Amino acid sequence: MISALTDLLVGLQSITIDRHNDTVTVLDPGFLAVVDTVVLELWFPPTICDQIASALGLVFHEDSDRYALTSVAHSNLQTMSPVFRFPVGNNVQHSPAITIEIPYAAFDLEAFYPLYASPQNTSHYEGQLTTHNIPSEEPSCKRFT
Repeated sequence: MISALTDLLVGLQSITIDRHNDTVTVLDPGFLAVVDTVVLELWFPPTICDQIASALGLVFHEDSDRYALTSVAHSNLQTMSPVFRFPVGNNVQHSPAITIEIPYAAFDLEAFYPLYASPQNTSHYEGQLTTHNIPSEEPSCKRFT
């Protein structure tokens, strides 16, 4: 339920990822989204998260319910330095919008316990990274069903 007093409803018009030499569109047309500044993650439908994961070389880690990447993928992303663009407006049409740009570096964080099962084994993949617990200006991606 959306509370008119506390939640902000915006039209997420598209999502694009500008990579070093190309641009990938992972959402077009958009959808209406609730902005909750208390939640430190971006929550998208699984199909959108899977498209982002495919474009960036991420893998879904079931136990943590997060996306992860190998050290090779991480190195490639640091070199590529992609930028995520989120045009938001009053509706989902390509109408006047403000484009929020978030560089890959904002998502480049390492995951630790308690996100993963034990403090001794903080990752299940070499060089595993996550985009959890970062400020709301630089949110992460999480699947919802």
